[in-house]
Amino acid sequence: MLHEQLLCSGAGDAAPATTALAFPWGALMLWRFGHSLLVAAYTFLVVSLLLFSLFECFPRLLDVVNLQPIAYYALKRDLLADPTLVFVLRKVNDVVRTTWKGDQYSSAYGVDVVPIPYVATTTAEGFRPNSAGPPYEIVLIGDSFLAMGEDDASTLSERLRAVSGRATFNLSRSWYGPHQYLELLKRYGLALRPKVVLLGFYAGNDIVDIREYHRWLREHRYYFYADHAQRPFFVRYAIALADTGAFLRDTITKRLARQSRPGAPGEIHPDLGIVRVGAQLVPMVFGEWNPAGSAEQLLATAEWQALHTLLTEFHHLCRAHGILPVLLYLPSKSQVYAAYVTPHSGRQFVQAAALQRPIRTNMVEAITTLAQQVELPLINLLPYFERQTEAGRLLYYPFDTHWSGEGIQAAADYIWPALQPWLIAVP
Repeated sequence: MLHEQLLCSGAGDAAPATTALAFPWGALMLWRFGHSLLVAAYTFLVVSLLLFSLFECFPRLLDVVNLQPIAYYALKRDLLADPTLVFVLRKVNDVVRTTWKGDQYSSAYGVDVVPIPYVATTTAEGFRPNSAGPPYEIVLIGDSFLAMGEDDASTLSERLRAVSGRATFNLSRSWYGPHQYLELLKRYGLALRPKVVLLGFYAGNDIVDIREYHRWLREHRYYFYADHAQRPFFVRYAIALADTGAFLRDTITKRLARQSRPGAPGEIHPDLGIVRVGAQLVPMVFGEWNPAGSAEQLLATAEWQALHTLLTEFHHLCRAHGILPVLLYLPSKSQVYAAYVTPHSGRQFVQAAALQRPIRTNMVEAITTLAQQVELPLINLLPYFERQTEAGRLLYYPFDTHWSGEGIQAAADYIWPALQPWLIAVP
């Protein structure tokens, strides 16, 4: 009987024993995953912090390791803070040799583009070189439109020199706007004692440049640029880490975009334009579109009022030094080509171009009014560029914001005859 009770007792205890031995495998796997994740995160932070410290201590290593796509390291390698110009080039007396397809190019457009060779030298002051020597008669100040050229002989200043036979000097830099133009005149231009200064106003983004400059005065940020040099070490590390994450995210997004091109197979990309240039149809994209608003509404904005002040000072400075100030209006691609967009373009491009046509010349009217108020001679390239486009000349790179070599030459061909009457009047 006792034996049976023990057996029964043993049998009855079997279930609890089995339950006690059942190991929580799900919890173990979760713990292992969490542990691995923490180890990976810790390892990443330690390695990234060590690498960041290495680049901070030895910044010349950035010339060996290509971290240019990451914003923090691109700024650290290429730019130095400046109290008035926002930034200047860190590397001068330098030659850049590369190829590019255009600052607006994307493989998602489905258009084959032949890479364009590009060779650009910068002087000790960070400008494109000048083949002429002093005394200089014509100084050009502006942004990348005036600094652009596939080689050193192809910039607008050099082509204007070839057309005119006059000594020219280029004081133009990429990403600068009207505030910086005036500072370049003060810092470099007046000392050259030219007969005339051509100040290039680019319709595509110079007003935005003014807005960004005002933001820099308030927040110390200008487009992509911020001076991180004076910030604490770990703040700089956090910024570099965030910029690295943004680069990885953008890289993945672009690759996914290539794999999933919008629209049905064979359908044109919605943001791609097909533009009539003479007898040919040219695929292209526009980098900037014209701002909405009448000329009067534009002139009433804070940015245009600031431009009025800057151009007034430009006029007074030049006149005080016996220099003729001339305002040069540089039209955007959308202003030149919006009238020639065909229905074969992508649907979004067609819609945007249709909205542009009624306001296409509003900015021209605004800058003309401003020039008259300030009593500045104005050279407006838009009507001439429209005529050249109708004649079949491709004046802008199809997938870039800037003029092509043909566009730069067209500008030089027009500027010199337009400038001569005023230049003759200068003693």
